Amino acid sequence: MANIAFQMESPYITKKRYAKITGLSIDTVNKRVAAGKIPIQPKESEKGSVLINMVAIFKQADEQVF
Repeated sequence: MANIAFQMESPYITKKRYAKITGLSIDTVNKRVAAGKIPIQPKESEKGSVLINMVAIFKQADEQVF
């Protein structure tokens, strides 16, 4: 069994930052968030920012490696 180490800048990032680091357009990120394909942090209010849950994304990636 291999050990894989992930390094992330923050457990939650904005959609804009996620688009930048993945190379996806912000429109694509918005569509994937709306479809539930990108996990987000539950919003505390309706006007709150949508934050991408990087921990969940890294867990998904780790599970798919082997």
